[in-house]
Amino acid sequence: MTDIPQSGEPSTEASGGQFGRAGHRIVFSVLSGSGNTLLLAGLGAIAIRLITFRVGPTNYGFFVIALTFVGSVMLLTDLGITAIASRDIARSPKDAADILGQNLGLRLVLSTLIVPILIFAGIALYKPSSLRWSIALIALSVPFNALLTVSLSFYVASIRNYLTSGIYLLQQVIFVVGVVISLANGFGIVGCSMSNLISSVVSSLVAFYVVRREIPFKPLFNVRRWRQILALSASLGAIQVINLLYLKADTLLLSKMASARAVGLYGVAYNFTNFILVIPGLVAGSVMPLMATSSGERFTMLVRRMEHSLAVLGVLSVMITLLFAHQAIEILSGHRYLGATIPLRLLALSCYFSFLCGALGYAAVAQNRHHRMIFVSALGLVLNVGLNLLLIPKYGIDGSATANLISEFIALVGVRAIFGRDVGAKLSLTNISIRPIVVGVVVTLFARYILLGSWHAPISTVAWAPVIVILFLALLALTGGLTEEVAFARQKLTGMGKPRTSGN
Repeated sequence: MTDIPQSGEPSTEASGGQFGRAGHRIVFSVLSGSGNTLLLAGLGAIAIRLITFRVGPTNYGFFVIALTFVGSVMLLTDLGITAIASRDIARSPKDAADILGQNLGLRLVLSTLIVPILIFAGIALYKPSSLRWSIALIALSVPFNALLTVSLSFYVASIRNYLTSGIYLLQQVIFVVGVVISLANGFGIVGCSMSNLISSVVSSLVAFYVVRREIPFKPLFNVRRWRQILALSASLGAIQVINLLYLKADTLLLSKMASARAVGLYGVAYNFTNFILVIPGLVAGSVMPLMATSSGERFTMLVRRMEHSLAVLGVLSVMITLLFAHQAIEILSGHRYLGATIPLRLLALSCYFSFLCGALGYAAVAQNRHHRMIFVSALGLVLNVGLNLLLIPKYGIDGSATANLISEFIALVGVRAIFGRDVGAKLSLTNISIRPIVVGVVVTLFARYILLGSWHAPISTVAWAPVIVILFLALLALTGGLTEEVAFARQKLTGMGKPRTSGN
């Protein structure tokens, strides 16, 4: 077993607020994962364009409902087990085989039990036959998803996102090829759902095989150990389930309170924000093994720098989405889906709060101080559902996106309060956020009124996007708001064509 952080490894970091070699390793992990994520996004864009253009908003809405319905229940097979596994492997690498084996056995049993429930519930709740078939096919992928995520938790613990992203890239390639074949032969969303199933089966088996080459593990079935695992992960699992329902509540409520076409439009907007929300998971997941073996001021430093980096990346993501939402939707889904523009902008704004909130959650899990966050999650779910019930009848998908934005802000406030009390790390999200937000507002207004001239500018104006990104980073650097990690990433990206030296 190689490349797993040992308990003494974090001491290689430099002092004085520097990440040092461990921090650079995180940046490399995030950069490599980001590269694959961009490829994933490109393939995802191809799939979205193919499906939305060929099946139309209503049938695409059915596909979104199927994915959301199964995804909302799928987390019941995880219950925080995977996150706890990554943390425990980082703390005790020698026990990795046993940790993976017990977690895999437990998750496979839970997954097998949930599949028939999903299928029968889908049949009971929804009438269209294509939607029922789609739910059934996607539900069959649940055990394979368990195999995939448990296997890849080994790479998460060892800060090797490039391997994790590589497996997900394979999964996306298979899915896109399947979508092309399905749509070409007239199989519609049922064929797309079958493609989803096949991609899950193949990628999970590949992940299992690849990880086993480093560490031999197999499903273990020890009920006593399972009780211990569930006792450790129960609070995190409850938080994850509530958070997932919180994130999916709008789509599920729209599926019953609005038309399938409205769900299709909202699904297009959500696809964009789902890509944006990969970023905090990629960053925080890479830092988590170090946070799990840190304490005191060193832990606080890790959290502070992680949040600072995510504040910069969050503002940049929001800014680009606000400026180019109209163009992006027209490019990827066509003019029939332009009704998703306002929801996309509202959801993008909520992503900033999700960036900061999600990172605090990772940090709390790393220190095993996440238990009372369940109250914030429960409050967020109730608030989100209540706002959706209030706003959907009058404002439709715009109201649903607004409910999400309000809920995310309140959730961040609650999580920050509990984090400060239970974890004790001293950091000010206001101080961390103020400089990136101010620079982001200035650059957004300049781009909107000088470069683009409209919130609905022609597609050709997308060419300004790199200029806007460079301008934002340059102004942030001039004002002293560019974090060391982002600066180091920028340095590595601009020096990719130069010969590597021993100092790298």
